Amino acid sequence: MLVLLKRNRLVLVLDEVAVERMRRGDPVQLSCKDVGLENGPNITIGFGDSPEFMAMVQRNDIRAAIDYIYRGFEFRPDLGDHDDGPRPLTETN
Repeated sequence: MLVLLKRNRLVLVLDEVAVERMRRGDPVQLSCKDVGLENGPNITIGFGDSPEFMAMVQRNDIRAAIDYIYRGFEFRPDLGDHDDGPRPLTETN
């Protein structure tokens, strides 16, 4: 995942590895603190297009939908995952 920050725009660019991980239920996570938003929420980007997931959303079963998005969560430092806290981002022109 590539994170680009330009003034008031945050752009997340997902590569095929990130997309494949999301398909397996291992979502992309971004802390707002990583992009200078001290009081913002943590951001989770998941992949959910199955009929099972859509049924959870339609019946407003938010807990089940979130559990579905996280069903294959893995900590993979070899793929860029880290618990090092916020890292500075470079602002693009």
